[in-house]
Amino acid sequence: MDWTNERKWIQKQANVYTNQGSNEPDRLIKKLDIQQESRFTALIDTIQDINIENKEYGQISVLDAGCASGAISNYIATKFPNVYVDALDIPQVINKIKGQHPNVNLIPIDLNKEFPKNKYTIIYATGVLEHIYNDWFFLKNCYNQLRKDGWLIITAPMGLDMFGQEDSLHIRIYPKNMLDGLLELAGFKIERSWEEDERKRVVARK
Repeated sequence: MDWTNERKWIQKQANVYTNQGSNEPDRLIKKLDIQQESRFTALIDTIQDINIENKEYGQISVLDAGCASGAISNYIATKFPNVYVDALDIPQVINKIKGQHPNVNLIPIDLNKEFPKNKYTIIYATGVLEHIYNDWFFLKNCYNQLRKDGWLIITAPMGLDMFGQEDSLHIRIYPKNMLDGLLELAGFKIERSWEEDERKRVVARK
């Protein structure tokens, strides 16, 4: 990969996710009642566990980092009215879904450049890390912006070849145990780590 083409690569991702990729969570969320996906159920189960066991949290706050259509954020805000939800994506995507989810706070941010400064109970980031140039910058920001004992639910593609191909939107993929190791280096404690559909899925605590 020619790393000098960073802007071109990011624009390519923006074009794809603005025009078609933002529909992907809609397709998946409609299947929740029939075919539960572990990345979604991990988020829902975590919120339910906090609601039941950790009254000291007060209001639960969730950051959906890379919200695409906002379907996941909207589902959480509807299912759990006591949960505050920030949903962020690149400005092109946020502009497209603006006004569709009144119970969700939409934030236009390019995670290659910045990160919201709120403190969160849960950060949910699936299908995001592989699109970010500085994955370490992202993981450390997640750690810093989580409340004490907060949760990170994250998914990334897993494989033998670490770097993405020119015809892919993925900047990198992760060898089998690399994501776990990066999370631990960033300060997280791994609560659950599993493989599904050629992806590594991890639930970690601050």
